[in-house]
Amino acid sequence: TDEKLLSEFVNNPSRFITELDQVITQKATNHAEYVLRQQEEARRTEKHARQFENQFFSENSELIPYRAILVERMGAQPGHLDPKARADAAAAEVRELLKKEQLGAIENERRQRVSALRASGAQGFSAAVEEGDFSSPQTELERKQSALDFEIQAQRKRVSG
Repeated sequence: TDEKLLSEFVNNPSRFITELDQVITQKATNHAEYVLRQQEEARRTEKHARQFENQFFSENSELIPYRAILVERMGAQPGHLDPKARADAAAAEVRELLKKEQLGAIENERRQRVSALRASGAQGFSAAVEEGDFSSPQTELERKQSALDFEIQAQRKRVSG
C-alpha cells in the first residue's frame, strides 16, 4: 500500500492531494460535529439541572441557605435513586441536622440561664425547674422538644408583636 500511495502521489499528485484534502476535511467535520453535540448536551443538562434546582428550592425555600450541605448530602445518596428522590432524602437529612442544631442551641441557652440563676443566688422550685433537678416523667427528647416549641412560640410573638 505504501508503494501504491507513492505511485499515486508521483503519477497523479493533484488527485492525491484532492483525496487527502477530502479525508482531512471529513475528519475535521466529524470532530467539529462531535464537539458541538457535546456542547449542546452539556447545555441541555445544565438547563435541566437549573430547572430542577429552581423547582426544588421553590418547594423547599427554607433550605436555600444550606444549599452547599444539601448538595453534599445529595452526593452521598445512593446512585440508583432518581434526582428527586435523592434531593428529598438529602433535604430530610439537612432538616434533621438543623433540628438537632436548634435543640443543641436551646440546651446551651438553658444551661447559660441556669448558670446565671446560680450566680444570682436563685433559690426554690423555679431554680430547680430551670436546672432540671426535679424528677419528671418526660424523656430528655420530650423536654428538648418542649423547649424548642416554647422558643418557637416566643420567637413568633417577638416577630408579630
